[in-house]
Amino acid sequence: ISDLLSNINGFLWRKSVRQIRNLGLEPADCFDYFFLSYEIGIAKPDRRIYDFVKEKTGLIPERTLYFDDRKDNYESGRSFGFKSVLVRTDHIEESREWNELLEEIIKQEGERAVLETGVHGLHPDVVKLIGKLKYRTSYGQNVLNHSIEVSNLARIMAEELGLDPKIARRAGLLHDIGKALDHDMEGTHVEIGVDVLKKYKENDVILNAVEAHHGDIEPKSVEAVL
Repeated sequence: ISDLLSNINGFLWRKSVRQIRNLGLEPADCFDYFFLSYEIGIAKPDRRIYDFVKEKTGLIPERTLYFDDRKDNYESGRSFGFKSVLVRTDHIEESREWNELLEEIIKQEGERAVLETGVHGLHPDVVKLIGKLKYRTSYGQNVLNHSIEVSNLARIMAEELGLDPKIARRAGLLHDIGKALDHDMEGTHVEIGVDVLKKYKENDVILNAVEAHHGDIEPKSVEAVL
């Protein structure tokens, strides 16, 4: 069996669950048992938490592989009898290089989306959030490609109906912006999206269109319906 024993609080655990689900998995697909310090009321390296796990699972310490990235936890697990492994974290510079590369890709993807849809005047931070949608999927569809497609279709329909194509394409591009952050923050992607766009002073017509796109409120413009 494989168990997760973690020093974690409730907020970070819920965030971790969302990240696992974003990969198309459930926590139970990864581990058989979950022992979370905020639920148990004991944290590593206190050996009582190992006693708790042993009682609940019947594990035999001498036959148990135990991985931890903190030396104090590693040593306490080893003294308990686990075959302990200290996870190395000495590749930090390599991680920084990859993070910098990822940030540049996200920036470029956001700029590409803005260029393809003809949406202007967005704050650079919003453009970056749009780029992050490249790494999000919803119902099997890439969210960035979906947002670009919705933007262009909304513009075409607005032009055909004699409406404002600038409003339509802007709302289309931004309607799922909250999905760039819904694994990091509490709330639905609609609520998060509206809050973020308010922060960057987006106009009320766009805010309404984003908030109304799942029927949470009534649309106040025809463009919001598109």
